[in-house]
Formats: sequence, structure tokens, C-alpha cells
Amino acid sequence: MSSKINSKGGTASSDTVTVVVGYPCPQCGVAKPARYQVEDHHQSAHGEPIQTTDIIKNTRELEHDDLMKSVYKLNKQARKYADLAEYNYKIGKKATAKANSVRKKALYDLKTDILSLLYRSDVVDSIRCHKINNRLYWLFEMESWSFHVPVDHLDIDTTDVANPNDPVELVDFHKSQKANRTSRSLKESLLFIQNKLDLSANDYLSQSHLKYGCDSYFAGWSYLD
Repeated sequence: MSSKINSKGGTASSDTVTVVVGYPCPQCGVAKPARYQVEDHHQSAHGEPIQTTDIIKNTRELEHDDLMKSVYKLNKQARKYADLAEYNYKIGKKATAKANSVRKKALYDLKTDILSLLYRSDVVDSIRCHKINNRLYWLFEMESWSFHVPVDHLDIDTTDVANPNDPVELVDFHKSQKANRTSRSLKESLLFIQNKLDLSANDYLSQSHLKYGCDSYFAGWSYLD
């Protein structure tokens, strides 16, 4: 396996984890997820190349369980929005179904970016390939926590995957996901992610406002930036 996978990931201790939240441009401060993107930005915005050694990563030390519980909660809520979208569409509440669908996608896309960030930060303990309802997923495992993300949503080095060519098929997967591992609210979780990782769920909305009759209303979460 490559260096993206560590036995203890990027943990600073058993209770904390060090996460790379981005690489800021040394000239203007604009942050990018990867060093090469800062190089491209610097050439485009400032008209000159930059040395990779001049690009310093920006890290944050977080409580491991707080981060995992927050990702778990937003993942759980995304599934709930998916079920609500399907139900409301069936009973003719199409505007409500659309709102549910927009929020569902925003949370799943946010989760994908967080998992990508954790992978790039060497926090993931192991990655496996699963097949659920004829679709391939990566399973990210971090201590006692695990999260799925569709294979086509996140590029990773397949040498980091335990079984890249032999996915394990999970039957009735969603029926086994009834347990709730945290009492943390969605609001607490999204605020934690925004404050600690500089990621706002509102930035992932496919559309910021939705129409309901003659009115238009905000599709996201008013307590976030």
C-alpha cells in the first residue's frame, strides 16, 4: 500500500487527528485542496510559477470522535432526506420532494469531500471495495468508524485498496443501518464541520433557492455561512 494509508492515520494521539484542510497561496491566501492546484492558481492569477516548497499545508488538530460523529450524522440525515424525497414525490408534494433531494445531494457531496480530505491527510486506516445494489463503493475505515462513498465520486490510488478487483457484495445493506451511534444534532454536526474544516453544506447546494407556488425560499441551512 502507498503512504496514503497508515496504521494510525494522521492521529496526533488516540483522541485527536491532524487534518490537512488545504494549501493556501502564499501571495493571496486563496486555499486549494492540493499543492499542484496552488501552482496552477499562482501561474494563472499572478503570472509566474511558484516552487512547491513554498506551498505550506494548513492543518487542524481535531477531536477524532467529534469529527467521526459529525460525518456519521450528516450521512444519516442524507439517507433520511433521500427517503423523504421519494415519499413526498409519490404523494404529489413535488416541491417538498425537490427540497429534500437538493439537501440530500448537498450532504452526500459534503461527505465525499470530507472523506477525500481525510484520505489526503493520511487519516484513513484501510479502504475496501463493496458492491451495493449493483454499484461499487469505497469503504473507508477509521478506527471503529466506517463510511461508504461511490467509486466514481472519489479518485483514489487503488494500491491503497485491500480488494480493488474483488468487491464484497452487501445484501440488504440499508436495512442493517438502523442503529444510531450519536445523539449529536445535524446543526451541531454541520457547524462543527464548518468551523473546523472550513466546509459549509450551503456551498454544496445544487441550487440555493427553490420555488413554492409564487414564493421562493432558501434551500439550505440558515445557521451556516
